[in-house]
Parts: sequence; C-alpha cells; structure tokens
Amino acid sequence: MLSIYLHKIFRPKGKYSFLSQLPTDSTVLDIGAGFTPTRMPKLKINYFPYDIIDHYKDADFKIKNYNVIPQQDFWSEIRKMELQFDAVVSSHNLEHVEDRWAAFECTKNCVRLGGMLYLSFPAARSVLFPTGSDFTFNYFDDPTHVDYPPDLGRILSELRSSGFEILFFSEAYRPILVQLLGPLLQWAGLLRNNSKTSNFFRLALYGFESIIVARRAVDSRA
Repeated sequence: MLSIYLHKIFRPKGKYSFLSQLPTDSTVLDIGAGFTPTRMPKLKINYFPYDIIDHYKDADFKIKNYNVIPQQDFWSEIRKMELQFDAVVSSHNLEHVEDRWAAFECTKNCVRLGGMLYLSFPAARSVLFPTGSDFTFNYFDDPTHVDYPPDLGRILSELRSSGFEILFFSEAYRPILVQLLGPLLQWAGLLRNNSKTSNFFRLALYGFESIIVARRAVDSRA
C-alpha cells in the first residue's frame, strides 16, 4: 500500500494531499469513504467517513466516526448535513449514482461558508480507453458505473452559480512525476498486475480522473 506521504509526492492534487493540507481542527465529511479511514489517524482532523458498505465488518479494530448507511437512506442522511463541514470529499461516487445531480447537490451543500470541496470522478476521455486493457481502464469496464462520466463543465458551472470559487480543476489529471516514471514502469512490465500500486500509476498515467477543488465563498444553494 502506498503511504499517504507518497501520495502527496506523486499526486499533489489528489485526495490524500488535499486532506493533509487542511487545518488540524477541520471537520471533514468523506462521502463514500471506502478504505480511506485507515489512513486518517495520521492526520489530525475531525474526520467523518460515510459509506453504504461496511468495509471493516471483519476487521479486529474500529474506525472512529465510521458511518454505514443503507443505500436507500444514504442521500437523505447526507442532505441533513447542510453547511456543517469545513471540508467535504467525494472521490469517485457520482459515477455510481443513478441521480447523480441530486447527489451532487447534497454533496456541495454540506460545505459551510469558507469551506472546501474536493471532487473526483472518471474523466470524459475514459470512455475511449481500450476495454479490458492491461494498461488502462475504460469507464464501461466497471459495471457499477452509470450512464457516461459526469459532465465536468456542468459541475463547474453549477459550483460557480452556487457561490464556489474554483481553486483547481483538471479534466484528466496526469501528475508530472507519474508522466515521467509511468512509461518506464510500463516498459519494464511493472504495471501489468492488478496491485494497488500498478492501478495507481496506470490510471494516473492515462489521465483517468477529473479533479475539482473549490472553496465556498457565499451561500447561494440551488
């Protein structure tokens, strides 16, 4: 497993880098947290992970503030948290939701004034990647992906109209160190397996992910 420190080096605009740069007293909502909570003890933030799957049900330890909400109730619970968090993270959730725009509204509305929002989702170009390739990941290779990738332009427009200042966005994020090292690792055959490290480099190398970082300047909820 890559440490959070390596993530900061290789993906300076990635999720873990974003979290590590928040003030230590920040309240943070992670929507669809996955396995991220196991890394959060290294960060001194007030971290609240929510998911529809209990990824730690067989673990011999407990995750602080870990919330598992049934899928049918998930977004109604998130909707109750409007303007409550200094930062909200949603990493690769929108592409799995049938009503992604309602989910997007819930997500951004949880950010309080002056708070930060981190969004990531598959890039539009991912539908053109080779299907089933050893080196890339096509959007449609994942059967839980709904429709097409989220519309980056629409998300940016709706964020701005809701009072957010866009601090950073990339349609297809390709970190510079990954661009430099990825081809070498690929040539050496080190990206052929399905380990987390291989997938990390492979997806970053090909620009699979769109990323948005924004700050809520005013409250103009849609």
